[in-house]
Amino acid sequence: MFNKILVPLDGSSLAESVLPHLIFWTHLTGAKMILLHVLEHSTGAGQVQSIDPIDWQFRQFEAEAYLKDVYRRLREAGLTGSIDQVLVEGRAPDRIMEYAQEHAVDLIVLSSHGHGGLSGWNISSVVQKVVTRAWTSLLLVRAYQPEHQNWQAFQYRRILTLLDGSQRAESVLPLLYRLSQKPEIELMLVHVVVRSDIPSRVPLTPAEHDLIDNLVERNCTEMTKYFEQLKARFSNNVQTRVLINENVATALHQLVEDEMTDLVLLSAHGYSGETKQPYGNISTNFISHSTSPLLIVQDLSHQEIEPSLAERLAHQNDNERRTMIYNDKDETLETLS
Repeated sequence: MFNKILVPLDGSSLAESVLPHLIFWTHLTGAKMILLHVLEHSTGAGQVQSIDPIDWQFRQFEAEAYLKDVYRRLREAGLTGSIDQVLVEGRAPDRIMEYAQEHAVDLIVLSSHGHGGLSGWNISSVVQKVVTRAWTSLLLVRAYQPEHQNWQAFQYRRILTLLDGSQRAESVLPLLYRLSQKPEIELMLVHVVVRSDIPSRVPLTPAEHDLIDNLVERNCTEMTKYFEQLKARFSNNVQTRVLINENVATALHQLVEDEMTDLVLLSAHGYSGETKQPYGNISTNFISHSTSPLLIVQDLSHQEIEPSLAERLAHQNDNERRTMIYNDKDETLETLS
């Protein structure tokens, strides 16, 4: 369950599309909310431009006033829990990621687009960078979906979650149990049995087709039993689906569309348990291609996720740069003395 929810806001109405969702999850979990605004330096031709101190101070006042206004509107919408307002400076993706890691944030709530406006890309470049390195649970709201005017009345009607029988995928179960206590929400547990052909340069024999059919049938039977066991732990507003398809993501996207799903709930990783990326193949696919709000529960700790080569080299360069700065200061002090 979530204890700290980080909400990056850039001052745009698109970024604020997350606020109704935020109120729902804060009420459900009782988590502390952190409103974060990153004050970025203007750049030009790839370099940071000189800063006018008066203009910079004015921008700080504006940012502080904006956070206070969001705080006021959340209180007026009935939010009674703890709400912090944080203003930091720097590049937005870096500051968001650093704050989340340094303050043990459980969930980052992001709008797919912000002050840069809507584009043909399903998520903005800032969101893409945060998703790649945040290593936390993630709630991604699609800014191009219709806006919810009444924050207090916002409610999910149908939530779809994928389960593959693995312990990692079951990291969503505590949330599912809490959601199942709300009778107005319909939960749908889904598993996709992959029907794979045997690689062959010649047509398969009848015996080989039977082997594939028997394996698919066995997997369907086992997952049906598994779902029946899970349903016994929840209330009556839980449905189950066992699908057969050659592609898991394709089957899920189609089901989300057919069922008019309000939210897709996924574990970051599933049966494969791959730890080289913060999110597995299915989660990454839904980040990039889904049009529904998406909640990904991170099943790995920060320490379990392997940093990429780019991250390791960047960290090494930062350390070398700091060492050079310290050495230069020491040499300067020695010269002055």
